[in-house]
Formats: sequence, C-alpha cells, structure tokens
Amino acid sequence: MIFQHPLAARFNNLPLILCGPVVRRVEPEIASVWVALKEPRFIELELYPGYCSVSAPDFSEKKPAFKSEKTPVLALGKHLFIGLVTIDTKGLLNPGAIFSYNMKFYPGKEDATHKEDLESLKLLDEPEILGFKKDQLPSFLTAPEKLTDLRIAHGSCRKPHGPGQDGLAILAEIMEADFTEPDHIHNPSIRPHYFFHTGDQIYADDCSPFLIEHYNDSGNFLLDKIELLPFPVDPEHDYSKQVDM
Repeated sequence: MIFQHPLAARFNNLPLILCGPVVRRVEPEIASVWVALKEPRFIELELYPGYCSVSAPDFSEKKPAFKSEKTPVLALGKHLFIGLVTIDTKGLLNPGAIFSYNMKFYPGKEDATHKEDLESLKLLDEPEILGFKKDQLPSFLTAPEKLTDLRIAHGSCRKPHGPGQDGLAILAEIMEADFTEPDHIHNPSIRPHYFFHTGDQIYADDCSPFLIEHYNDSGNFLLDKIELLPFPVDPEHDYSKQVDM
C-alpha cells in the first residue's frame, strides 16, 4: 500500500486536541478528565452543576462549582503531550447528579489571558458536538445512591475492520435521547453512569494493513523516534525450546 498522507505533512493543520477529552474517573471525592495535545499547555478543569450551554444568556455569569489547579501536561514525545486533570471535590459530588465540564488551556501557568477552551476549539459545534447538542458542554453523571439504579454500558475490543457494526456509534444513538427528549433530560437516572472497556488487547495485534501503516507513521512522528525491536543474533535460534533456569 502506498502511504499518501503522512502525519508530518498534515500535523500543522490538526487541532490542539489530538484525542479526548475523556472522563476517566468520577467518585464522590474526585473527578478526572484525560486529554492528548499536540503542544504543551497548562490545563484547568471546571465543573458546573446540570447541563450547561455556552450560548445561554447567563453562562458568562456562572461560576464553576469546582475548579482544578492549572495542571502541566506530561511530554511523551516531541509532538505528544498527555494531560490528566483531577479535581478534589472533598466528597461534595452529589450522587445521581449531572455535571458539565469545560477545559481551559493556557500556554503558561501564570498566563490568565491567552487561553483556549472547548468552545474556542470548536468542539461544541458541528461535526463534533461533545455535549450532543450545539453549544452544550460535555457532561457526566455521578453514581446513584442505590445499586439498583446504577446503569452501566460495556464494550469490549473495538475492531475497525471487523464485519459488525460500530458499538460506540450505536451507544451514541441510544444516548441521544438523553439530551433531546424532555422525559429523559429531566430523569438523569436513565442515562448510563459508567462505561467500561474490558477488551484484552491494545489494538496492535490485530490491525488492518491500512491502519497499521497509519499507526506506525503516527507513532514515529509523535514520539520523534523509531522503535527498534530486539531480534536474535542467530535467526535460526528456536526460542520455543528455551528452558528457564
């Protein structure tokens, strides 16, 4: 297969956020959101009670219920920076409640003016719409008090070149009513509280030829290094017969 568009040729046109944001963990005491960026930033996470629209007349006057410190990212490579921002709520996240979140990105820890957020990065408008509705911030639910009210969505390995339908796309269709139908919006217990991915692989052992070429190219460019796998000095050596001492 001839590789037509290497990542290096497209990288300058990519948005700041390469992957995410993803809500990683929510407990009464903490809330954590993960994101991967193309450039280093300090990140601030804000939580608002209920569903919030940035186009609402009163949004500019709203103050977040919880806000994190400005958190530095971790540099994994020349072009890849990972942020895991955690808010310590002191146990004040109410059970069975809706919280919207926004992320603000600062070039420096002391820089309070030159910031970007989910709205300015155009992640609340077509075609992304993280919050399922135009201008609405993404959100999550805290676990209910009663175990019988808990709703869990489960997904295993995601195989893009598999013969079946995309399970995440199906889940998105199922959840769309939670943001558009009045009886769902006002009854947050209908919406899933947790989503568990319990696959047994990292998608490196069963990839289509098209994707593996992209993975290799992306990894080499983002990390600015080519991983050299160890090979035996003697290609004829049979490691299956090696005995551990």
